[in-house]
Amino acid sequence: MANQNQFPDLRQLVAALERYNAQFPTVAAVTALNFFRHSFRQQGFTDRGLSKWKKRSPDNDPGRAVLVKTGALRNSLKYTVAGRRVTISTDIPYAQIHNEGGTASGTANVRAHTRKGHPVKAHSRRFSFTMPKRQFLGPSHQLRLDLQRLGEQGMERIFDKHLKQF
Repeated sequence: MANQNQFPDLRQLVAALERYNAQFPTVAAVTALNFFRHSFRQQGFTDRGLSKWKKRSPDNDPGRAVLVKTGALRNSLKYTVAGRRVTISTDIPYAQIHNEGGTASGTANVRAHTRKGHPVKAHSRRFSFTMPKRQFLGPSHQLRLDLQRLGEQGMERIFDKHLKQF
């Protein structure tokens, strides 16, 4: 008669895989969020390799990291998980122009003030500028590989635990 303990309990294995499958989107979201926040430390975006950001011109604050003054942009990155879909986003209005680059123009209202002791009346001023692309968020080959490796390692741990005697 065969020993009952010779074969793994497949129900436990399947249950463990289902639990891992259910929690993986949140694990992937946190991993992606950290990956994108790391762009601010690296001062560039990693897709297949690191693409460093263009320096500020003129650099009126040498020594300060590009895209970091208060940390608001970096700290605004959030994730949402809906089923198996993960979304990393920001609600900062200027995030898109920094991430994608481009030209912006408009009108700025200037309040009345004094300059060098002389009064200046309130007025409006037109502006236009070109922002270089400094991507910190978007598709990344390296992130895809990291998430794939993370999923594989998690499944290997489950199989090792449940099939260790084989």
